[in-house]
Amino acid sequence: MHPLVSDYLRLHCWQALSQAKRAEYQRRHLLFYIEVYQSKEGVEAELLFDWDNIALAVERARHLGLWQDLLTLAEALVGERGTPLLKRYQLKQALQILEVALEAAQQLKQSLQEARFLLQRGICRYRLAEYQPAYLDVVASLQLARQSTDAVLISAAELELGRVCYRLTRYDEAEEHFEAVRAQAAARRDLWQEAAAWHELGRLAYRRHQFERAVQLLAEARRLREQLGDQEGLARTLHEQGRLQHELALRSQEPAKLDEAESLYLLSLSLRRQIGDRVGEQATLHQLGLLAFDRGNLSQANAYYAESMQLARELNDRFWIVHNQFRSARLLWYQGQRQEALSQAQEALALCRLLGIGLEREIEEWLRAPA
Repeated sequence: MHPLVSDYLRLHCWQALSQAKRAEYQRRHLLFYIEVYQSKEGVEAELLFDWDNIALAVERARHLGLWQDLLTLAEALVGERGTPLLKRYQLKQALQILEVALEAAQQLKQSLQEARFLLQRGICRYRLAEYQPAYLDVVASLQLARQSTDAVLISAAELELGRVCYRLTRYDEAEEHFEAVRAQAAARRDLWQEAAAWHELGRLAYRRHQFERAVQLLAEARRLREQLGDQEGLARTLHEQGRLQHELALRSQEPAKLDEAESLYLLSLSLRRQIGDRVGEQATLHQLGLLAFDRGNLSQANAYYAESMQLARELNDRFWIVHNQFRSARLLWYQGQRQEALSQAQEALALCRLLGIGLEREIEEWLRAPA
């Protein structure tokens, strides 16, 4: 039933309808949205425009206990990464639907569905830099998944748990999860997940300053992703290889390595823009800003940070908001605006402490001796 018809009935005929008829019309209102979002492509903007009506239909269906219908709608909107709310990074709305989806899965005693939706909620919370709640969701998802025989879901939850542990600087725990994913993927010949595990292990080796190992692991991830034609994964690995070469250039004082890092960043950025990966795009723009700063090109650094910050604010991605804020504070210091620089750095430090991320230590060190 189209929402305009539903509105007309509520405004002009509602009191004359029996409870059974009201329930029928409310269910048909929900079914309208299920049909729309199961059958159409590119409906993200339309969905957001109509969000208040969708939320109303969902709440009424919840009141009526239409749990199976609610699960069907949730699958269409937030069931996997490419579904409308997750594709557009409308995480506030995604979390609203996920709350109802989890209630429906519990009411219907569908533990596998509950595991999937817990994983999606954990991913949403990760994107919002709510790392501790994300950790709890993904742990619960993995526990439920392990009760099933769904090896793909188990692997996906374990990989995500490793990523959350990485952000929480729980590196030993992260490594255990990544190694488990790699071994499981190799055993069932799942090259996509194996490549993802090599990639995450490479990131982790870089973070631990195990640079030779990081070079090897990321090279293997890149080889597999090129073989598979995995453009999104390849963009991620090129980005990480850029970070690695960037760090090695700074340590060795070899300008040629900065050129190599820039080439890798630009390849990653090009791929990310081609596939519409805005989350990845903001990260690579930030790294290009860092590289320009390290070359002493402050105006170019400022332009990259500003572009990254604009994306981060649009996505409400607090992880990259705080990174861009601190890097911009360093620029202000070099430009002689020292009081403003200190103020921005203090604000960034407060947000880092709230998020519990590793950048906190870097900001504290800089504030002790700004440069």
